[in-house]
Amino acid sequence: MYEVLRLPLAFLLVVEGGLGLHGALLAVIIAHAAMILLVYLSLHRRGLRLEGVDFNLIKRWFKGFSIPLIRAIQRLLTNADSVLLALFSGSEVPVAFMSASYSLRNPVIYGQTMASGLYAKMLVGGGGHDVEEVIRMYLAPTLFVMTTLICLSGSLMSLLNPIYQEAYWIVIITAAFTFINMLISVISPVVSGREDVDLKPTVTVKDYIRSTLFKWRVTGVVLQATSLIIGSSLVFVFYGDVILMASAYPIGWLIGHIVLLPRYYRMAKRVVNFKFPWRDTLAFIAASACSILCYLLLRTYALTVENFWVDLPPLLIHIAIAGVVYFIISYALSPWLRSFLRTARRFMLTSIFKGENHSINSNNP
Repeated sequence: MYEVLRLPLAFLLVVEGGLGLHGALLAVIIAHAAMILLVYLSLHRRGLRLEGVDFNLIKRWFKGFSIPLIRAIQRLLTNADSVLLALFSGSEVPVAFMSASYSLRNPVIYGQTMASGLYAKMLVGGGGHDVEEVIRMYLAPTLFVMTTLICLSGSLMSLLNPIYQEAYWIVIITAAFTFINMLISVISPVVSGREDVDLKPTVTVKDYIRSTLFKWRVTGVVLQATSLIIGSSLVFVFYGDVILMASAYPIGWLIGHIVLLPRYYRMAKRVVNFKFPWRDTLAFIAASACSILCYLLLRTYALTVENFWVDLPPLLIHIAIAGVVYFIISYALSPWLRSFLRTARRFMLTSIFKGENHSINSNNP
């Protein structure tokens, strides 16, 4: 509901109303207020009533201020690379190349939505099987997306602007560190869902600092700060070469994520004992190799999108062919995928038939 309201409101207030920044802020406030009202009304309809304010809970929230503060710092550091690159390079051209590569990573980021239910599972005592299931659900589509970004990085950059095509290898670096970052995000609910420090009636600031959740967040700050320092150093090493400067921060992010990924993995395993699903992962990797072969045989990597309506359809057809091959090989090699799809089909058919039976019963009193 928030996104549905925010965009039309922003258009009305900013474009039609001419309110500028004030209109954008007002659109966000109204959308948030409407979303909160909807949640309140939904809870009210289900018989839930507010019985006053729990001041002890509010005190515990304030004692745990360090965790949201660290998250705010993380957001600032995440978006600092563009500002630092423009500052140190003295030009916005490297920023344009870097931003172009960043815009192509969104399909990898969307794979994180597969883990949206893991937090709820962890809250009610989910185990290692749930974590392994979510990792499989993330890897199944994302490895094909990674394969496509790596093989067709030049073609996809030309889709934005043919000038960007020479910086194709920055897309590969960006896709790699985004993949690791999203994998960390997928297992993050293991820690945040199982951590109970905020549920204790007598919790202190020291308790928060000693908690696994705090250590997880601090590790994120260290990762981001280290990556930015490496990237800033590389800007000066590559100074004068626009494309190399554009790759400085992606390289820094990749190094930081590779170095600290094992620590994230160990922290998550200390909270919930799970095994990485190597069997299905190898099946998806084999399917990715077959997709790479398709791209090579079709010479998709040589396509350049100069005319959007003429050059894009062949590119999409090649991606669709590689996607079909990826699905067939994955289905043949992964027992989990076959079981998952059969379960999904039964669920859909059951839902459809239940809906039809309900409609028939309502029409025949």
